[in-house]
Amino acid sequence: MKSNSKYALIDSFRGLACLGVLAFHATLYGTHDSTSSGDGPLAQVVRTVLNHLYVGVPVFFVISGYCITAASESAMRRADPLMDFFKRRFRRIYPSYWLVLGLTVVLLLIVGSTDLRVLLGDDQPRSSEAQSFGAIHHLPDLHQLTLGQVGGNLTLTETWLYLIRTAPTRFILPTAWTLCYEEQFYAVCALLLLWPAFFYRGVGAVTLITSGVLLSKFLGKVLGFSSPRPVGLFVDGAWLTFAMGIFVYRAIHHWPEQRRRSILVALFVSGSLVLAQCVKTSLYHYLFSYSVAAVFSLVLLVAHPHDRALALWRPLRLLAWVGEFSYSLYLVHYPITELLGRWFWMHEFRGLWTHVLVVLPITGLLSIALSRVFFLFVEQRFLQRPEPIGDPAPFRSAHYGRPADPVVEPG
Repeated sequence: MKSNSKYALIDSFRGLACLGVLAFHATLYGTHDSTSSGDGPLAQVVRTVLNHLYVGVPVFFVISGYCITAASESAMRRADPLMDFFKRRFRRIYPSYWLVLGLTVVLLLIVGSTDLRVLLGDDQPRSSEAQSFGAIHHLPDLHQLTLGQVGGNLTLTETWLYLIRTAPTRFILPTAWTLCYEEQFYAVCALLLLWPAFFYRGVGAVTLITSGVLLSKFLGKVLGFSSPRPVGLFVDGAWLTFAMGIFVYRAIHHWPEQRRRSILVALFVSGSLVLAQCVKTSLYHYLFSYSVAAVFSLVLLVAHPHDRALALWRPLRLLAWVGEFSYSLYLVHYPITELLGRWFWMHEFRGLWTHVLVVLPITGLLSIALSRVFFLFVEQRFLQRPEPIGDPAPFRSAHYGRPADPVVEPG
C-alpha cells in the first residue's frame, strides 16, 4: 500500500456535492409549485436537474467511505485503535452539530413566539395550492417534539429509534438524517477495529448482509410477498454507497497494479444499474442513488492519476474552497433556505424562475457567508491535527494538511 493516500480532488467533489444539496433545498418551493403554468422545455430541464441535486448525499457517502477507510487504517497503527477512532469521529461530528442544533432551537423559539410562527411545522393550515409541498421537510414547532425525539436528535439516532418507540421520526434539523447514517457507518467500522486483521472481511460481510436485505425486498415486490426492510438502519441500503468508497480506497492504495480491473468492475456495476433502470423504469426509485454512487466511484478511479493536475484548475480550486467548509455549510444552510424559502413563497414569490433567479442567490450567498464564519470560529477548532511525520497518514486535506473527514457528513 502506498503511504501517501492524499486525494486532492476530494475537497472539490465535496464542494460540488454540497452546493448541489444547497440548490436543491433553496429551490424546493419553486420546483414543487404546482401553481406555475406555461413552463417551457428549458424550465422543465431546469426543474428536473434541481429536483435531482439531492444526489449530493450518495456522493458524500462514497467520499465518507473513502475517508473513513483511511482513518481506520491510520487508527490500526496506534496502540488503542478503537478509542483513537472513536475520539476523532466524535470530535469531528458532534460539537459542531450540537452548536448548530442549539442555534436552530433558539431561532425556532424566537420565530415561534412571533407572527412568523406560520413558517414552522407542517401541521399549519395551508391552502390547496400549498399541498404540493408534501415533499418538503419543514422545521418543526418545538412544542410538538417528545423527549424521545429530542434525545434522538441529540444522539443522531433518530432515524431508527422508531423501531423501539411509538413516536414517529422527527428532526429539529431535517438534514441530520444523513448524519445518523454516518454515525452508524462509524459504529460498524469501530467494531471492526476490534479485530483489525479481519477489518475488510467484516466490511465484506456487512455488504453481503445489506445486499441480501435489498434483494429480499426486491423479490418481495416482484413475487408479491412481504419482506422487512429496516428503514433508517444502515442495512436498508445506505451501507452500499459507503462500501463503494471503501472499494475505491482499496483499489487505489491496495491494488494499484490492478487499476484497469478495478475500473472495469466499477464500469460494470454502474452500467448494470443504469441499464436496469432503462429496461424497467419502475426501478428508478430504488436504483438511482446507487447508480450515482457507482458512477461517482468510477470517476474517482479514472481521475486519480490526474489528481494533482486537475486540482490546479481554477474552477475546481473554487469548489475545493467550498469543500473545505462543506460540513459547516451542510449544517447551517437548511434553516436559512427553509425559512426564507417559505417566507418568499408566502409573499407571492412564486414560480420556478423566481426561485432560481431571486431566492437561490439570496439564500445561497447568505448560507455560504454564515457557514464560512461558522467554520472559521467553530468547526476549524475541532478538525484533526496532522499526523506526526513518519506515521504515514492515509489521507490529508488538499489545503491544510488535516486528515479528511466526511461532510455528511451531506443533503
